[in-house]
Amino acid sequence: MPEPIEVRFSCIGDSSIGKTVLLYAYFHDMYGPESEYDESLGFSTDLTLNGTKFLLYGQDSDASVTNEILRSDLYEKVDVILLCFSIIDEKSFLNIETRWIPEITKLAKDVPVVLVGTHGDYRVDPPEDTTLVSKEQAEELVTRLQLYKYLECCTKTKEGLSDIFNAAATAAHERMLTKGRSGRGRGGDGGSSCEIM
Repeated sequence: MPEPIEVRFSCIGDSSIGKTVLLYAYFHDMYGPESEYDESLGFSTDLTLNGTKFLLYGQDSDASVTNEILRSDLYEKVDVILLCFSIIDEKSFLNIETRWIPEITKLAKDVPVVLVGTHGDYRVDPPEDTTLVSKEQAEELVTRLQLYKYLECCTKTKEGLSDIFNAAATAAHERMLTKGRSGRGRGGDGGSSCEIM
């Protein structure tokens, strides 16, 4: 029986937009205040898609860390990036293009990026005086920046979570099949050819 294909991810984006909650909801079936989470648990799971087995593992990120050396570690040998924003926080969406894409281009420019909108439940019942980031805005960004895909989720109900990690595994696998593992993030197994899927 073949060994599972290892897929390493990093979850990137602004602070306080639900990245950590997303990871605990999917990997540990937990939902609650971040203070209750046990950081020692880590994020890894087995996943099977269309008969192909994957070992999916990775890390959260702290947007407040600005030291370039520390930030570069987030991209060490990653196969796919989950780039997150909150659909109820327009600034976090604008920062995708102004802050996060430049960083990814510098440190992991050949790695596929899945754009993730958190707080998807607010599509139905948005907070007062809040302008939602539309799906059309997110999908236009994906097209313009040549990202892999846009997906939304609600961590409270877990709606959309499986789709996100299925897409992450698929994006990484497609990249491996076409480019091998040379396109991994900083410190990968070879050179890169400058292509964000």
